[in-house]
Amino acid sequence: MHCNHWQPKMQIYPFLIFSALWALGTTQEFVPTVWRSNVEVYETDFEHWGGVLDAFRDSNTLMFHFEDNFEDRLLITFDNGRNWRTVDVFGEGIPWVDVDKFHKERAFVTTSSGKIYMTEDQGRSWKQLSLPQDEIDCFSDTHPFNTNLLLLHCDSRLENNPETTPDSSSFQERIAYASDDAGKSFRRISAPFEEYEATQDLEYRGTDCQFATLSKESIFDRDGIYCMHRLRNRTEIQKQSTHPYGMGTAFYTTDLGQSTKLFDELKSSSVENIWVFPFHILVITSEANEVDGTAHRIWVSTGGPLKPACLPKRVASLPHVVSMPLELDRERILLSAVLEEDEGHGKSEHFLLSDSSGLNFSLIDSITQEPAQHVMIKKLYNLEGTVWGEFIFREVHNRSTELSMDETNLDKKVNWLQRIIEFIKKHVLHRKPYPLMEPFPFIEYKRFSKNKISFDNGETWTNLKVVDPSGKHKNLFQCDIDDVEHCSFQKKNFYSPLIRNEPTAGILMETGVVRERSLILGEKDAMAFISRDGGASWEVAFEFPVYAAFLDFGNIIVAIPKLSQKNGRTLKKFFYSVDQGNNWREYYLDIVLDEPAHAYDLVLDSWGLNAVIGLVKQKYERSSKYTFYTIDFSEVFGGSACTDEDWEKWFLSDGKCFNGVKYSFNRRKADAQCLMRKTFEELTLNEESCEPKDIQSNI
Repeated sequence: MHCNHWQPKMQIYPFLIFSALWALGTTQEFVPTVWRSNVEVYETDFEHWGGVLDAFRDSNTLMFHFEDNFEDRLLITFDNGRNWRTVDVFGEGIPWVDVDKFHKERAFVTTSSGKIYMTEDQGRSWKQLSLPQDEIDCFSDTHPFNTNLLLLHCDSRLENNPETTPDSSSFQERIAYASDDAGKSFRRISAPFEEYEATQDLEYRGTDCQFATLSKESIFDRDGIYCMHRLRNRTEIQKQSTHPYGMGTAFYTTDLGQSTKLFDELKSSSVENIWVFPFHILVITSEANEVDGTAHRIWVSTGGPLKPACLPKRVASLPHVVSMPLELDRERILLSAVLEEDEGHGKSEHFLLSDSSGLNFSLIDSITQEPAQHVMIKKLYNLEGTVWGEFIFREVHNRSTELSMDETNLDKKVNWLQRIIEFIKKHVLHRKPYPLMEPFPFIEYKRFSKNKISFDNGETWTNLKVVDPSGKHKNLFQCDIDDVEHCSFQKKNFYSPLIRNEPTAGILMETGVVRERSLILGEKDAMAFISRDGGASWEVAFEFPVYAAFLDFGNIIVAIPKLSQKNGRTLKKFFYSVDQGNNWREYYLDIVLDEPAHAYDLVLDSWGLNAVIGLVKQKYERSSKYTFYTIDFSEVFGGSACTDEDWEKWFLSDGKCFNGVKYSFNRRKADAQCLMRKTFEELTLNEESCEPKDIQSNI
């Protein structure tokens, strides 16, 4: 009996060992390599930590700048964060770092004294720019094609002329410069008219310029520069100003400022704003010397002269500060405008869409059932035709009391000032022992938002559909997700640290709730949602908010739980997925932030097959320790690169024909055990001709 009892186990045991070893080997294929590095920091103001991580594209080089001993410090690593060294060639603090978005080898740093240095070899060597004399508070812009072309803007505070302004008041001035030799010399770009004389009412005088070519697909002159000269006075004297160009003037130059010219079409108008896009230039103007904030006209150029655009009669103003226009494609523009509602129901914001000429704007049919106070639009640039819209509403929630007032003898038509005077007379100057008091009405408003998405550049809009394939999250929703009209995903704009992500092939993650609409503030039950179809449908990824980093075009995702009071502001683990978020694994960190750390004490950067998490932990009373976790996925799946069998063609907008074109990406199959790349490449959008009725489903 004893032998018979153990014999089956002896036969199974080798199989169990083999299974365990196979499972271990299989699991190891999906585990990233993680290493940690630490940096000691002293005398840090923890309330204003503000560390920033910058990564060079196509490399393993990162820079991190932060405050140390009340001075800004710059670190650099050439091996993805394994080893850090201090960049000490400047001899002073580095409060600002800017990696060139066009040229991957280049970056700029600004020192505490205002000097600017440039690297053209990803931080291995630096050279100082020759700034104009006495300029110290400057920042630079680069050209997408020509590495020698730079724009420089310098701010200063000047004292007014004591002969004309006895009170010696000061004003702020911004001056624009251009360089054609990579910063060895600069030339000032001056407006083509006599400078407005400084008076005691002058608060700001300055010029802002931008290259006409802001991207590599731009149609505008590569040597062109568009500028705007602004004036801002302290008092209403600006309304009586005799300055012929009002408070804003647009001009341009094609020779780096040697000569400048006004736009003939705009000479009689004050320019409110100017936007340069790859295929359009938009200018918003108002009547000269009018400073009520209302923009009366919009001008458009597609390479030729500026032409006035036609707007619907109901347009009251263009909220150019709240929401900038979007260039949807080579022909059309989407912008928001404030419209007068019918029958005197006040004003609300709506979308205007241009025709193919860019000059005739029409009102998009009502997107929401009620007028919105504000609308915000965002284009998902790597997903052609996709636009995200957020509509904000305000409504009376209830009436509460702040003061007490006897209204029994007051005429209801009397204005509030008269009521307050009567109240003071009755209850303060001639106070009775026990006056009859009634509540002073106070109206409480609540702001709500509703999210919608468009897959045809704003022509039609839909709610963000919520799906629950597993069926395990329906009990978490407070509405029926099958009723998409009244129950959809609503994005929440929580504060998050600086996170940089590369574009993905239709894979998105956002934090939000499932409602018909959501409160601007509140909503404690927010969760993390994921979409794998470019935003058409969303499902729960985590039942709590996370910060997400995308690698390998979204095939690999790193998710970090949001630091909060609920979890003690500690980070014990992160989650990762190697199959586009279908399955998640946990990785436990070997340290815990067991002392309070603010939510912004975290940085996250992702590129290629690597992600870096930067954390801060207060070590002693006057010192702290920065901990960097570098997560490397280059060896998952044994480092195997994808082959043709591992690809699928994923169509945007479910393969619908849009303007005679269907768009798609070559995307890795979710269950393929391979990496799309080992080297750095651009995400390529495929185009194929189609007929409008031709609809292709996802493959």
